[in-house]
Amino acid sequence: MLKGLAHPLRARLYYVLFARGTARATDLARELDAPVNQISQHLRYMAKYGIIEEATGLATDKRERVWRPASSMGLAPDPDATAAPAYEEIGRRSAHATLDAYLTNARPGFHHANDITVHLSPDEVEEFANEVQELLLRWNRLGQDRNAADPETERVTYLTNVYIHPLPAD
Repeated sequence: MLKGLAHPLRARLYYVLFARGTARATDLARELDAPVNQISQHLRYMAKYGIIEEATGLATDKRERVWRPASSMGLAPDPDATAAPAYEEIGRRSAHATLDAYLTNARPGFHHANDITVHLSPDEVEEFANEVQELLLRWNRLGQDRNAADPETERVTYLTNVYIHPLPAD
């Protein structure tokens, strides 16, 4: 998986595709301001590694390919322990890029961050994490549905990172 997302554009492609639900290379090229042939090449590479897949039945003609993420849960950690370093690296890169972009206002548009602590038991923190995930997935599906119903409305892909972990010692 790390190899499939090693290129920075492929990681951005994945996030945009996950937010949209499905997209053609031309849609993704427009949003990412990149050449369609370059986007198509990266999409095929990502499909080779099982990160995305063709959304069969959604193309309007035989030449068109519509893509979707292979998992409805995003880049969920693989239970295979040998894949853990790849997931850690993907998460590390995403977190650094997101924080850098946020702090430098690298892209115009809405920016928001929270730094809120909660005091919870082990059972409560699991319940809290599940609720946060449900909320984000609900908004992900809502955005996908709205985009499908009204593809002409201009939308921006926002990346949300939520880290729930014990307060660091220093």
